[in-house]
Amino acid sequence: MVNETRDRKELYLSALEYRLAVNSKQRLVKMLSRLFRINNPSCGESKAEGQESTSSLLFDADIVTGIDKILLCGPPEVGKTSLLFEMALSFADEGKHVLFICPKKLSKLPLLAHGRTQPSSVTLKNIQMVYLETKEEFLNYMASIHMSTARVSHAIIVDNIDAYFPANMRNEDLSLVAKIFALTVDAFLFQKSKQIDQPKVKQSGMLLMSITVPTDTKSVPRQSFYERWVQFVLPIQVKAANLYELSVLPSNSNDGSSLANVVYKIADQNIVVQDIDYCSQSDGSSTEMTS
Repeated sequence: MVNETRDRKELYLSALEYRLAVNSKQRLVKMLSRLFRINNPSCGESKAEGQESTSSLLFDADIVTGIDKILLCGPPEVGKTSLLFEMALSFADEGKHVLFICPKKLSKLPLLAHGRTQPSSVTLKNIQMVYLETKEEFLNYMASIHMSTARVSHAIIVDNIDAYFPANMRNEDLSLVAKIFALTVDAFLFQKSKQIDQPKVKQSGMLLMSITVPTDTKSVPRQSFYERWVQFVLPIQVKAANLYELSVLPSNSNDGSSLANVVYKIADQNIVVQDIDYCSQSDGSSTEMTS
């Protein structure tokens, strides 16, 4: 009897661990699908007869993502703004409102993900573009969101949030940077809390920010400091001319290993995914997708 009880407990824990791993991977794939417009990625999962595949469940518009605070980091001219805009379009396609903040007006529409047609006027109306040139304007705007009667934003996207940081940042400037991040996260959580009439979508919001790092850097400067406000850091490295690799690094990870790596290129005014490698946290194995 004791052995039978122990076996049942071990079986339950094993099933629970597997379920958590599957859910974690679903959330990761969902996030990357929004960023790169991956329509129906395979997660390397088997499907039992009569069971709905987890990959089909991923793309239900109402599914809770569970990944909602992200920092995208990379050198200039690697498509950061375009990836942020694709994230905005993915929410706007679902009829959700997006607040897109940047320090200067975009001179042209960002690059589109491969396979995406020019967005319709209906989709673009769901994206509110706000241009804030100075850190004072940015801080005042974020502080005033709590008093706004405008529609609820399901996603807040800030392009080049480091434009509001002090130039030649020193350690004594970190308190200002902390204030910028804290107000931004607080504004996002406030918007998220206003989704009380949409229980399934309540946690489907996204805060995505980007910063620019030097071209030749191998790591993100002050990454551990930034990780206080986000769940994931997504650094982009240049692999070759017009070829780049984005990694998914969980915040405060002890070993710094990536959960996924996406290789993409910029060609013909499009962002085209070349390869995706989903890495297992438990055994170091990976599942590859090649375009």
